[in-house]
Amino acid sequence: MPSPNPENRCGRRFSIISALTTRYKVPKPFGYDEVAFSRDVIARWADICEALIDDEGLLHQQMWHIGRLCEAHPEVAPEVFQFLEALVARNDAISEIRNAVAISFLDWQEVQRLGFSERLPANIAEIIKEQWMRYQRGT
Repeated sequence: MPSPNPENRCGRRFSIISALTTRYKVPKPFGYDEVAFSRDVIARWADICEALIDDEGLLHQQMWHIGRLCEAHPEVAPEVFQFLEALVARNDAISEIRNAVAISFLDWQEVQRLGFSERLPANIAEIIKEQWMRYQRGT
């Protein structure tokens, strides 16, 4: 019968969870998710957009807020664009972030009306244009 001693035969302490995850290689969840996104946008822009705090953890709502932030404070827009560009380029980001850029950030008409079309990074412009084209086709 095994001893209740929490040490293994080598004299080192280990937990059952640690032993199981090491042995069975439990996959790690994506590293950058809606919680990380929320934390980062609040840290960066909550001082000028309090609604980010009100909608903490709500990816699409916060994405919409940073779109409105770009509209109200165009001087902040390049920083927001670069932030989003870096996110969609991350290998560990959840796909819902890209989806939130497409659906909730800014649409292509807003981008053009605000004069941002030349300032958007290529990936963000492509995501927004593709969504606008899908919307125009009704799909």
